[in-house]
Amino acid sequence: MNSPPRPRRPVVKILLISATICLLTSCGERSSTQPRSELSNADGISAPVLPAAEAQFIDIVSTAQHKSSQAENDMQRGGIKATRDDGVCRVLASNSFKAEDWVGTVAKIDSNSDGKGVMAISLSHGVTVATWNNEFSDISDNTLIQPRTDLFRTASLLKVGQAVAFTGRFIPDNENCIEESSMTLSGKLDDPDFIFRFSSVARYTYGDRAFFKQGTAASAPVPESSGNTFGQHDDAGNAEKKPERLGGETVVEGSDGLGSEVGTKSREDIWKALQNWKSSILLRDVGRYRESYAGRLTRFYGHADVPIAEVVQMMVDEIKEYPTRELTLSNPSFQRVNEGVQVEYDKAFRFSGPGVKLNQGEVKATQRLRQTDAGTWIITAEFDREICWSTRMRDPLMQSPPGTCR
Repeated sequence: MNSPPRPRRPVVKILLISATICLLTSCGERSSTQPRSELSNADGISAPVLPAAEAQFIDIVSTAQHKSSQAENDMQRGGIKATRDDGVCRVLASNSFKAEDWVGTVAKIDSNSDGKGVMAISLSHGVTVATWNNEFSDISDNTLIQPRTDLFRTASLLKVGQAVAFTGRFIPDNENCIEESSMTLSGKLDDPDFIFRFSSVARYTYGDRAFFKQGTAASAPVPESSGNTFGQHDDAGNAEKKPERLGGETVVEGSDGLGSEVGTKSREDIWKALQNWKSSILLRDVGRYRESYAGRLTRFYGHADVPIAEVVQMMVDEIKEYPTRELTLSNPSFQRVNEGVQVEYDKAFRFSGPGVKLNQGEVKATQRLRQTDAGTWIITAEFDREICWSTRMRDPLMQSPPGTCR
């Protein structure tokens, strides 16, 4: 995120897609008019609802990122960038380019050579708002945070990875709508750093390993092998009855049970990424959880083209409904697909909560991941290929093991 002398960049604009996603549990109702960054449920759980403008912004930028990855040449990318910039302007210009109570994760806390504060906040994977990091670029924008101010004192106490709520203003640009610091076209599209003048920042109450409320005292501890699962496991569910293979590709099993089409190092890195994803849920760490995913998922159970904000919201709804949860993942296999690598594994789950029917079963699960330019792996799709058995199924033969997976 090094910022050379200031290039003027186009800016992004976004449409909020309020997709209705039913996960493991039935979806809770959410107000589409609430401008705040959180809603408090009756049981005290804070559900992260992004401000509409922020959700639209992320959606527009993430859409451009996805289209850029599929573009065949830079002329196509230039058109994608122009569309993105126009969208960003439509979202931001109506509020004088202000962002109020937006939510993100601290990506950088630093200072320049004169001791002025430098800060960057990640909104989604590869989407960042930040101050300039040098006096020359900042000469007319005044984004560097001045010492002896309340903003400086508050920001200096933050840590990378903490969830925060912040307010401020993007820097308008006559040619590109808002300023962005990347020097190349691919950087502007794939990993944009939008220049931002912060006016306030504060640690967000549900973040920094406190994203999800702990289960009640009667809740059983979550096993080390547990994590998160989604999907409506009943007769009207979205899981396929047959394993899916993309583009005619099939799994080639190695002696270790992992697909030999994918190199050992990649398999280890991918599995490590999924373990990190699991840990983010167990530790209630919203920053790590959001960073485990791409800005948009090509598929999320029964839905296509899902923004990360919806995924995070549904996770909170699931924890509210089923505070006691157990999940085991086993027998992974890896195969290459167009998106990157597809991981298939057996998933056994047991979810319970006060006043709700036990949700227990076994499925054949799938996650797809792609490698970023930085070498990390992020989730781009998530779904269950086959339901073995589930307490939510109507067929008595499917309500207990072994079901269809013998």
